[in-house]
Order: sequence, then C-alpha cells, then structure tokens
Amino acid sequence: KSDRHIRKRTIAEIVTFIQNNLADYSVSQLCSALKFPRSTYYKALICVPSNRRQEYEEFAWKVKQVYEGFSDINMGRGAIVIGLAAVIIGEVIFGKIFKNFALKLIAAVIGGVIYYIVITLVIALGLPANDLKLFSALVVALFLGVPYWKNKVVRKKVKKEEGAANA
Repeated sequence: KSDRHIRKRTIAEIVTFIQNNLADYSVSQLCSALKFPRSTYYKALICVPSNRRQEYEEFAWKVKQVYEGFSDINMGRGAIVIGLAAVIIGEVIFGKIFKNFALKLIAAVIGGVIYYIVITLVIALGLPANDLKLFSALVVALFLGVPYWKNKVVRKKVKKEEGAANA
C-alpha cells in the first residue's frame, strides 16, 4: 500500500530529487529509500505534461510566490504611485500651458507615459530590480524640483538684468 498521502511530495519533486542525487546513489537505492516505485520514476521521465497540467503548475507556482512573500519588479508600483507621479510630471511640464480641466487630464496622461518611459529606461540599463523604487522616487523628486530650479534661474536672470540696467 502507498504512503504517499503521508509524504505529501509530488511525483515531480521526487523525480527531481532522484535526478539531483544520481551522482552519489543509484536509481534503485534512491527509489527504495523513498519507497517510490522505479517504474513510476521511469514513466515520469518520459511523460509530457498536458497543457492543463502546465497551466496548473504555473498557477501553483504563482500562488506559492504570493504565499511565501516573493517580491517581483512590478510589486509595489500601485495605481496611486503611478497616478501621483503622472499628475506631478504632467503638471510640472504642462502646468503653465494647459489651463482647463480637459487639458490638465491630457497632461496627466502624458506625465504617466513619461513616467513609464523613464522606468523602462531604468530597467533597460540593467540596474538592479530592487532599486526600482529608489529610481521611481528620484524621478518624482526630480520633477518636483523642476519648478524651484526654474524660478531660481529666472530670479538670477532678473537680478543680472537689474544690475546691468542700474550700472
């Protein structure tokens, strides 16, 4: 009688374990130690999983990632963060040009596109995925600082012109 209900290992896991340990032990030794039929091992080696089985395994892998707290490059980039960045970037670039609400919405959409382009460039540069949040924050901070820097440059020009006019 099988005790597979107690072991709670899938056939694929057992086959992988056997294959990983073939350098040290024979198939017979591993199968007898694991109480796993050799015929099942050899059948599993030549078995081609169905599309449904592949979909199930992909789904199970994704559930396991969520359960174990696996982090991905796209996690943490919520709609609020992207929306805020889009509004800030759009307002900084087009704030003085677009005056009515419809044009400000278009500015936010364009700001979102610019945000995604910058993030795509960061990923394309091969920078570590863990630093993506840092670069996202830097992009938003950069666009937040643009109006301040613009005003500072304009003030310097005005002071220079006033100084030249007084001289």
